[in-house]
Amino acid sequence: MRMEFDLKLQQTQKLIMTPELKQAIEILQLNALELNELIQQELENNPLLEREEVEEDIYVVDVKELAKSIREMEERMYYGDSDDEEMDEFNYENFVSAKPALSDHLLFQLHITPVPTRIRKICEYIIFSLTPSGYLKEDVREIAQMLECTEEEVLEALAVVQSFDPPWCRCPQFAGVSETSASCTGQLQRNYKRPC
Repeated sequence: MRMEFDLKLQQTQKLIMTPELKQAIEILQLNALELNELIQQELENNPLLEREEVEEDIYVVDVKELAKSIREMEERMYYGDSDDEEMDEFNYENFVSAKPALSDHLLFQLHITPVPTRIRKICEYIIFSLTPSGYLKEDVREIAQMLECTEEEVLEALAVVQSFDPPWCRCPQFAGVSETSASCTGQLQRNYKRPC
């Protein structure tokens, strides 16, 4: 008696029709009218379904305008007509961004500095109260009254703003405050250090 070991590999292909696949095949076979009827029927049967109205963007194209612009473009390409004015439009120097304003620069620094929310709001008010040259338009008392906070909170927020770059923001005229409050501001500056 003889023993044999055989290993046979057989490959088969089966298509298992799941209910979702059957439903997808049925839906794909429907035309637009039948599909709308099916959707309406499902909306009536299931109260949880809603029909979402989608506004379609319809572009109205003037055929004459389109033909004219195509003809002009073909003529330019054929005759090699290149206007210097059009070349200037794509000059990269025309796309240089503008310098950020002082308020933008200071707000960026404020958002990366860890300060309490109340002080942050006062800092934002102070930043928006600055002139383009960096001088504070309002007095500390006026700001405190306007924001319904104490003068110490305003001075604390002022110290945070004065710790920001550019360095000329640190001069006493920037704050518009007296020498006593400026010394207090210097003391408060040590509490908030900018992240490196």
